[in-house]
Amino acid sequence: MGRSRKERWRDNLGFLVNKLAARMQASFEGQLAPYKISRLQWIVLRDLYDASHRPANLAVKTGCDRAVMTRVLEGLQQRGLLVRTIAEQDRRQIDVSLTETGRALTKELILVARKVNDHFLKRIPEDRAGELIRLLTEILTDTEEKGVKVA
Repeated sequence: MGRSRKERWRDNLGFLVNKLAARMQASFEGQLAPYKISRLQWIVLRDLYDASHRPANLAVKTGCDRAVMTRVLEGLQQRGLLVRTIAEQDRRQIDVSLTETGRALTKELILVARKVNDHFLKRIPEDRAGELIRLLTEILTDTEEKGVKVA
């Protein structure tokens, strides 16, 4: 209550989350640089690590338009990290999946991502870190259910 107006806005959830996200993003992008992988390429690789997807679905999941996704997929395909195949259920559709090289790289990058995440959580006890993640997930879920788009 003895705080000035200027100090209080720095306690704002949006400000704090954005500042932390920017720092984490910069750190992670620095770790991805030796692999010549962008953050968007990482997101695509990580999604494909769990299952094959259609390019349009990947565009929706990542919040980018189809043209951008097409370029990202072409770049990853040229590097031998993914393949496109005709979908079995609908031959007009294309499925995208990781190659063995893509799976191996993604497995390595998962460890890199975990290392960055652990670095930012290292001073927080594990139970409190879990609670923080649960609360942030709850906020994101609530905003998505109410139609507030999070990209």
